[in-house]
Order: sequence, then structure tokens, then C-alpha cells
Amino acid sequence: VLKRDLQSNTIKIITVNIKKGKTEKTICDYYGALKAKADYSSPKTYLYEPNAALMKSGLFNWVATEYDLKKIGANTHLYTSAEKIDFPGRIFRINQIIPYQKKTISKSFGGSQANITTRNFRENVAQLRKRFHIKEGGERYLFFTRNGDEKSLVLDCEKLN
Repeated sequence: VLKRDLQSNTIKIITVNIKKGKTEKTICDYYGALKAKADYSSPKTYLYEPNAALMKSGLFNWVATEYDLKKIGANTHLYTSAEKIDFPGRIFRINQIIPYQKKTISKSFGGSQANITTRNFRENVAQLRKRFHIKEGGERYLFFTRNGDEKSLVLDCEKLN
């Protein structure tokens, strides 16, 4: 809307994520989102991955402040907390945090079955599956990512929702 005396607090960003049986909607003040600053932390007990609509919106710092979460890294767009909260996206319990070292990863996950997600990581899912012989599927979720210090790590998780 182009209007001469438009009030700055009237611009809203609305995201809607439609899933089977559930619709997740968030409403954000545009100028509030611009001012949002995220705090960072190493992974805690819970991991949060925003839904597709939030990811496309680019409201990464706003998500952290709105839901009182810590970002794992500046460009990972994964969030963490010690206590579980209601969140518009997927929620996981972190079972292990493993530094990304070929021997350690091969020993821990080689030949197993897991769902793999990469965020801000140098290799893609297909490369990781091939390198570590990890079959697709199962109850285990592995997040290959980098923390705030840009160190590569793997979060071994179970999905809660």
C-alpha cells in the first residue's frame, strides 16, 4: 500500500502453513521484526525447526525473540531451549551432540537408518548418506549443522510432533 501518511506500525507479515489437520499462522509487525535481535547458544534439550512459511518469510531473529529461543548459529535457522514450548514447526528432543569427525560419525551412525537434514553445512544430504552409508527413514533425525563458532556438528534427535 502506497499512502502518504501511512502509520509505520500498520505493516504486518502474516505466514500461514497448512498441514493435514492443522494450520499454523503467525502475525508479525514488520518494523518490530527489523529490530529483533537473536541470542545464541549451544544446543540444549530441545531443537526447533520453523515451518516452511516462516522459513520463507526470513523472520529468523524475530522467531528467536518471539518464542524466547536461542539460535544455534547465525545462518543455521535452527533454535534451541532447555524447556519444551509450543512452536510453529517441528520440535525434536536432542539425544546427542556429536562433533563432526568422520570416524566418530561412521562409528555412531554408519550403516544405520535416519532422516537427515542439513542447515548451513558444507555437504548435502545425498553426500552424507553416501559417505556414512545411512539409509533413509526411521525414528532417528540427524541434523548436520554449524554452531555459533562455525564448528560442524551433528544433532541426534527424536521427533516430538
